[in-house]
Amino acid sequence: TDTNHSDSPQNEPGAVLYFTAIDFARAYAQAVAADDLQPLRDQIEQAAVLVIDELHLIRDKGPAQDELALRLDHRTQRDHPSIVTCRRLPSEIRGMRPLLASRAVPGLTIPLAIPAGDARLQLLRELSIHQAVDLDDELIELLHRRIDSRLSARSLESAIKQISLWCRMNDSPPSLEAAEHAIETVGKAEEISLAEITAAVAKNFRLRRTDLRSSSRKQNLVRARSLAMLLGRRLTSKSMHQIGDYFGGRDHTTVLHAIRKTESLLREDADLRRAADEVTEKISP
Repeated sequence: TDTNHSDSPQNEPGAVLYFTAIDFARAYAQAVAADDLQPLRDQIEQAAVLVIDELHLIRDKGPAQDELALRLDHRTQRDHPSIVTCRRLPSEIRGMRPLLASRAVPGLTIPLAIPAGDARLQLLRELSIHQAVDLDDELIELLHRRIDSRLSARSLESAIKQISLWCRMNDSPPSLEAAEHAIETVGKAEEISLAEITAAVAKNFRLRRTDLRSSSRKQNLVRARSLAMLLGRRLTSKSMHQIGDYFGGRDHTTVLHAIRKTESLLREDADLRRAADEVTEKISP
């Protein structure tokens, strides 16, 4: 099936129509401003498959959410499949309107993970074909082996684009040097800092960053601080000793206890789990 992107001037009936949620919201706003909404609606109605990516990013765009909910509703009535991706269930996202959540949740829900193993190799091959970069198996294997396994599919795509750019700039076919440049460039993305995590947790709990690093044992502070420690352990390469130092000079045992207790609470406490998801969503690249 041919895939047509939202920036294409026309989309043939029967094609897959892909929008990021932000692009959909932008197209909707432009159509409303031009008082010409019907072409966008027709485009969505006629697509054999509609794909809306990163739905969570329009949680603050109510009118676009309402329009998308109606379009999904119409497609469902006509048995036209739609695929929506979101970092969490739409019903769990603050700011997501019930009208849209109720259209997005009832279908088949499949958890997605960062590609690994053979799937990652195949993705690299497909991306190289899509970007018209002729990579042999040796270069594909090198990218697979050397690019951090925790990086997303978009980072893999970025690596392929870096190779393409290097080849154009150097008027040269893909080479080991081009691949090494791409690996180095993709790997330069800075790690999330403990300060960023602390700021995001403090904002979510309506506290000050200095409160989380203080010696206070108030329950709401302990809860927020422990979550920040857990996220620091999950999202950074910092050791428990380094995390303890950052949060007021606490020792390794104290940090370990806080992390284990928070992990246990996350299984039972929906509010804490939602806070963890919202903070992770906010700071993740």
